Amino acid sequence: QLKQYQKQYCRLGIMDVFCDKASKLADSLAKNNQRDFAGMIYSNLLKFPMLKPQFKEKIAIRALEIAEVQGDFVHALARLVDLKMLYRDLGMKKHYAEILLKEEKLLKKIIKDYPSSKVRFKSVSRQIQPVETYTLKMAMTKVDIAKGILRRNPNAALTRLQAAREIFVQFNRTKEINFVDKLLSQIAS
Repeated sequence: QLKQYQKQYCRLGIMDVFCDKASKLADSLAKNNQRDFAGMIYSNLLKFPMLKPQFKEKIAIRALEIAEVQGDFVHALARLVDLKMLYRDLGMKKHYAEILLKEEKLLKKIIKDYPSSKVRFKSVSRQIQPVETYTLKMAMTKVDIAKGILRRNPNAALTRLQAAREIFVQFNRTKEINFVDKLLSQIAS
């Protein structure tokens, strides 16, 4: 039924009113311990491309909080990725870097205790990705962090790049290995 309302509001050109009302509904559901439904509404709102950045940030943070309370690391990761993309697009480098570090930490938790992450994953329409997917995401996140600290902290960048390279080698990802090798050569020179 929510989708029908969305279409109606969109047709009338008042999508911001729909988003505000849906957000308030999700807030109310969360306060009444209906976190699953609140999380679903927040998650769907984040898919709207026309959201104002401040609203999108607020929704992503609320959805992240719900996922964390529920111990659903996979959905928490998805909300971190939403925030990461938002901060990247807005040029908010400090926030972007902070989110990358949180993403790395969360990926470690998912990989370390994948069976538990699988049990806590709450979705009505999707399956959890295989652990290998999260392992590759970890490597890519390490590369992104290393790129950001390459000049300021070459030793920390080196450590992350070497760890990422090991993962890429394990999965025979030649393109990524070559990219990491180029970054490693920048540190060496």
